[in-house]
Amino acid sequence: MGRAQEANQVGKVALPTGKTVETAFERVGPLNSFPVTIALSPDGRFAALLHAGFGTQQSRGCQSISVLNFVTQKLSDFPDDRLCEDAPQSYFVGLAFSADGDHLYASLGSITDPTGEKPGDTGNAIAVFGFRDGTVIPDRLIKLAPSKLAAGKRVAKGLFKTPKGTAIPYPAGITVVPGGKTSGRKQLLRHCDPD
Repeated sequence: MGRAQEANQVGKVALPTGKTVETAFERVGPLNSFPVTIALSPDGRFAALLHAGFGTQQSRGCQSISVLNFVTQKLSDFPDDRLCEDAPQSYFVGLAFSADGDHLYASLGSITDPTGEKPGDTGNAIAVFGFRDGTVIPDRLIKLAPSKLAAGKRVAKGLFKTPKGTAIPYPAGITVVPGGKTSGRKQLLRHCDPD
């Protein structure tokens, strides 16, 4: 039996690397499917988990953001009704808190409707949520326009869903840069051009 599979005392988990992680509690609780990333709130009281899978029965087949309150050890799940079953968009791997902890930002990607033309579609965007005492509250979207392709670059034929000379900007990792003199959008997004 490997070290990661050995029985451990409550509060300690052996990792395959030989290191040990100490936990504040034995079991977090059931999670929605495929938690792809975690963001820690600036005050250290909460961890938000972004679930980009097919959902569970408890989430009605929707992707969600779960919030773990380290103080109460309570796990709450917030399914997103825009991201259920056959939705044309999906959470991806970007999740970040605002510097003051009052907002949470999550990346949304869509290949089938990247600009969100059809009713109910978000297109490629950053979903902005209010965050109050461990509760995720839908707020707005920051839409991402198609990215201009670098000279000599092309996109695959199946991705011809944006104007010629552009590509679908599928947001991935995001970060929030506190302060600064840039616009809110530039301050929020750190995104690579497709060249």
